[in-house]
Amino acid sequence: MLSPSVKSINTNTSKFPRYQTQTQTQTQTLGLSTTPITNSHIIDDTLATKKSLFYILNPSGDLKRTQTTFSSLLARNQEYYGVVGRYPFSTELEDHLQTRQLFVYIGHGSGDSIIKRQYILKSNLEIALLMGCSSVSPTIETTNCVRTVVPTSTGAGTGAGTGSKSFKKNGTVSTYLAAKCKAVVGNLWDVGDKDIDRFTIELFKLCGISHPSLPTNTASLVGSVQSSRIACNLKYLTGCSPVVYGLPL
Repeated sequence: MLSPSVKSINTNTSKFPRYQTQTQTQTQTLGLSTTPITNSHIIDDTLATKKSLFYILNPSGDLKRTQTTFSSLLARNQEYYGVVGRYPFSTELEDHLQTRQLFVYIGHGSGDSIIKRQYILKSNLEIALLMGCSSVSPTIETTNCVRTVVPTSTGAGTGAGTGSKSFKKNGTVSTYLAAKCKAVVGNLWDVGDKDIDRFTIELFKLCGISHPSLPTNTASLVGSVQSSRIACNLKYLTGCSPVVYGLPL
């Protein structure tokens, strides 16, 4: 589990050859990432319960090719509940985020503009897959710290000058982890829709999401994410954008 500094928060070490055979997760604060550990289950327990999946696909309606690709894949399991090509109703969000364990979002960004924080905090999700551009990209904020000049008996001043302090946060990831979601998968930066779709298709296959009739793969979530990178044409750009926040499931 990595806890990167502000300067390296947008770097995925999976792109470096030394780390390509290693699985890893990231955390913003250790406290949030260990919150779910007292009630932890392996990924197989979550994905084996096929009816536990809730997905939102192309809510803005402009990703037609992506919608066609994934609507057919996810439709293979009639116990999944999905919202396709439209924005979800508040009742759908409230009901299915509380009764399902696995949430998949395929659209622009992280979906935070259509999924209110209150619904996530009340959810019982164990894993969230947020496959939009920059869906887990951290926000870097800089606060200017002005130090006041205080005269001394010699006429000289102390504390002159200004400084700055940077800190990081990501409201989306923090909200899911605060709701005791064990792992959040998402993209650190913007990606092309065709290439990230290749990654997601491979991830669904390895996790057993797109093939409900087959037994769930025994690979871990972080292992499945790592193995899915090679499906991208741009494996060092698109393929290195997805990361896992939370526990190393």
